[in-house]
Amino acid sequence: VNIFNLDSFDGGNADLVDVIFRARIVSDASGSYVRMVETDEFGGGGVSASFWFKERQRLGDGFVATFKFRMQGSGKLSDGFAFVAQNDRTTNIHGGGGPNLGFKSGLEKYIAVGFDFCTDRAPIIVCDEAAVVVASQAEQGTAQDLGSQSIDASIVGGALFKQARVAYAANTAQIRVYIEDMATPVYVQENVTDLRDLWGDEFAYFGFTASNLNDAPSDIDIKDFRIDQLKSGARIVSGLNRPYEFGTRVALTLLVVDSCNVPLSLQESKNIISSADNITATLSGRETDLVLIGNIVDTNLGRYLIEFDLPSGILDSWTLEIKYNGDILVQDNPIVGAIVSIQPSNDGLSQQTIIILCSVIALLVLAVAYWLRRLYRYKKKLDENKDNIEAGEVLEKITEIEKEITYKMNPLLGTLEEMEERLALNKAVLAKFEDGQGIDSQYTIAQLAEQNELLKQEVNKLKQEEQEKEALKGSGGFKMKGKKKNITDFGQESA
Repeated sequence: VNIFNLDSFDGGNADLVDVIFRARIVSDASGSYVRMVETDEFGGGGVSASFWFKERQRLGDGFVATFKFRMQGSGKLSDGFAFVAQNDRTTNIHGGGGPNLGFKSGLEKYIAVGFDFCTDRAPIIVCDEAAVVVASQAEQGTAQDLGSQSIDASIVGGALFKQARVAYAANTAQIRVYIEDMATPVYVQENVTDLRDLWGDEFAYFGFTASNLNDAPSDIDIKDFRIDQLKSGARIVSGLNRPYEFGTRVALTLLVVDSCNVPLSLQESKNIISSADNITATLSGRETDLVLIGNIVDTNLGRYLIEFDLPSGILDSWTLEIKYNGDILVQDNPIVGAIVSIQPSNDGLSQQTIIILCSVIALLVLAVAYWLRRLYRYKKKLDENKDNIEAGEVLEKITEIEKEITYKMNPLLGTLEEMEERLALNKAVLAKFEDGQGIDSQYTIAQLAEQNELLKQEVNKLKQEEQEKEALKGSGGFKMKGKKKNITDFGQESA
């Protein structure tokens, strides 16, 4: 979020800053700018100066300060300048010259990024070497140089302004410094102390200091100043500031955003938060001293789901704290009273119960729909195979009937042994017939033919007698007694 974007210091903009002795606002063909220090009328220097924006700003989560600078003179150029963010004061500041760059020995509770263009000032002043220096000082402490990096001293000199940038992010604990190339830093200071601890506050003043040497004076100018406030790289977008019934699950959504709270793409969010494993989330009870550890789930959408299971029977106000690799991740962290656990309502169903019931009902509806579809498809198959099913039923009935049938010998034919004996006899007679013998050894064929004729006559006579009897019965006549002849009356003589 942009705080200031000043491309000039004339008119009303001048009221935004406190310009300390020696620094002054200049307007010429180069525009309107702040001249920090300059060569005096005698061709010397040896002075320091500063200017500060009057209102403290919230910079604890991070910031990006972009500006242009210029150093020019007739000979060797010294010393340099510094961008400073501090929570001390904006008046009665008299920082030292030389490597102090106008801020050391004059302030406390500061972080400074110095651009020193004369690091080779002792034992004799040469000013051919330059460096970026990061320094800080706690309250009632001593100044400490956190680190430095050599840079090209030839970038200064001449009438042209050069662009620079200083960026700090609390969640990465880094300060990055850029000169001219805004894509590649000339120096990265790692493991920077959380500035909120250094300042004792989220808010701080910001501005510039500068100094020059009497034997290497230079004019140092600052213009086109812009500072952006970096809020946290993540924020909670759902689940806060509402009561939860105890014994339920709390679900929060963590969203990764840029400095203007615009959600980042998946890849960009991965660049900030490399893995959900590095995020920790806790809920601390105010009254119960309980600490709940959250479960973190990466949704792969630049969002992280944070879940807590509230204990049953606990009424409390809970404070949320989220960190990344041990550093504060969310602005205003910890969030006091982020959620409140309350007793479940007795009149009616709880929200969680309603959700469960709705889920069960939905599953039942899906199950019924599934089985109805299955039944429909089954009935359709039955209709398609009706003829085959009926044929199968008939076959099954026939099979059952056959199971109840018992096959027995015809009693008129005798037993199996008798039939086998008669068959053997017939085979013997057939064999004799095939050998040219008579059918029976006792009779000739002629005799058998004669006997057969007599038998036919007798059968016909018997049939005639039976017919006469039937006729007499029908007419009411008397019955005639016929003499039954014995078959032996038709005697057979031996051949």
